[in-house]
Amino acid sequence: FALLKDYFVVKIANFFQINFIIHWHFGRIPELGKKNNFEWKLLLKVAKSANISIVLDNKSFLVLDQNKVREVILIPNPISEELINGEKFFTINKKSIDIGTFVFIGHIIPAKGVSELVKACCLVKYNINLVLIGPVSKSFKEELTSLSSKIDIDFITWTGELSRRDAVKYLHTANALCLPSYTEGFPNVILEAMSTGCPVIATDVGAIREMIFSDEFGNAGICIEPKSVELLAEALEYMISNPVEVNEFINSGYKIVKNKYTITKIFREYESIW
Repeated sequence: FALLKDYFVVKIANFFQINFIIHWHFGRIPELGKKNNFEWKLLLKVAKSANISIVLDNKSFLVLDQNKVREVILIPNPISEELINGEKFFTINKKSIDIGTFVFIGHIIPAKGVSELVKACCLVKYNINLVLIGPVSKSFKEELTSLSSKIDIDFITWTGELSRRDAVKYLHTANALCLPSYTEGFPNVILEAMSTGCPVIATDVGAIREMIFSDEFGNAGICIEPKSVELLAEALEYMISNPVEVNEFINSGYKIVKNKYTITKIFREYESIW
């Protein structure tokens, strides 16, 4: 329905010869391209009618470009420089890690891969403390609690919703942020994790691979296939048993954020378009 609105607005802009720029803030464009359904056809009509389409990830860029959209530009989301510099949660040479503590931040729903995360924790041979930050329904909380009861240790900490500042405090000492989502666009929580010196375990969806892997600055974590409990368990164990590599993830993540995703840098890219 939102695309129908976009279609009519862009056509009005075309009629009055007004430049129209659309910013696609989700990571489902490649998936829709494969489905070739009504939603995809409508999205393509909007994109082809716009003067410029801005996307968040390279996969979306390639799909739109291959479908001969007029002009496609890739610009990632920025992160507040206050978080990187002003709050000073993270000092690169004084990082203290709570080994075995993994954090999830977001809506605690099946599509975020939280069931797989809990199952993976049950397979890990080390002691785990899984901190789940965000809103959760009573029924899904009961389901996750039932999954976790397969081992004797109660390893889940439920915090409910927290302010960004309080959530970041958990990231500052966590062994890793875990985001095993089925689909994502450009999850800013990954930038927040890297800016506070927290490695990342996440699925290869949306822009995540581009966010945590860098040829220039190194890798900030581990990227796995969605819905794989076994790969997720392996990634958790790797973070626990390889402190030297984890320290490299910490340093690389901070460099990636500092050099690629500051609001000053991204704003210049927006400004050059607008």
